[in-house]
Amino acid sequence: MKDNTNVLIVDDEEEICILLAAIIKRSNLTPVFVHNISDAIQMAAKIKPYLTFLDITLPDGNGLDLLSKFSFQYPAMKVVIISAFDEYKSTALNIGAHSFLSKPFTKNSVTDLLTSKV
Repeated sequence: MKDNTNVLIVDDEEEICILLAAIIKRSNLTPVFVHNISDAIQMAAKIKPYLTFLDITLPDGNGLDLLSKFSFQYPAMKVVIISAFDEYKSTALNIGAHSFLSKPFTKNSVTDLLTSKV
């Protein structure tokens, strides 16, 4: 287990955040969620997550732009893009995403990702 158990969730849908947080807690990790890019930048600086779940479509911008910023600023942080738009998968992986999680996702798909890639 990593020393840093912080996991940042960035999604504008409250239900998605709550669901992911519940699954993440079961893996003995500490989830924190925010709903926009501005808050994500501040929270990442504060909690230094080792893993971030990042939606693409956010109210104040594009999650892929934030992915590029995070990849540069926090090279050790793993980022999982979560999106209903599978056509962004290859772009996300090419610019630094560790993985891509399609919406709607299942509890098992998140758990598998956490156990196999983190």
